[in-house]
Amino acid sequence: DSVNIISSKGSLESVSIAGAFADALDIDFSTLEINTTRITDAGNDCVDVSKGKYKFGKLILADCSDKGISVGEASKFIAERLYLNRAEIGVSSKDYSTAIIFDAKIKNAAICAEAFQKKQEFGGAMLKISEMNCEGIITVDENSVYEGPMP
Repeated sequence: DSVNIISSKGSLESVSIAGAFADALDIDFSTLEINTTRITDAGNDCVDVSKGKYKFGKLILADCSDKGISVGEASKFIAERLYLNRAEIGVSSKDYSTAIIFDAKIKNAAICAEAFQKKQEFGGAMLKISEMNCEGIITVDENSVYEGPMP
């Protein structure tokens, strides 16, 4: 991981990461607010959060090898605006997580969004997107809920 934040509380005005070997921004066990996040060229996920509470203002993500945003392990995630260009999966919410995105513009992603149970010790997930512009698909397993527009 290029930037890994663990067990922290607070806020950051901006985070910028380019050329990450694996996950670009990985945050665990934290309560964190970030106003502007810019990430380009991540070898895995651009943003990966777990077991915490996270609020993002604007996320500008490009060339994420796996997921643009991965929310897992009972996290609460809120993002005002997401601009994503090129990822296998735009937004992934899993394992008792709740992810809310108010405005998402996702280009070049086979899967726009997904909500599912990944780990046996957890359950499904919730994903809510108020406004979305994306041409891929949305996948939701039987244990999870998606609320929002369909591509």
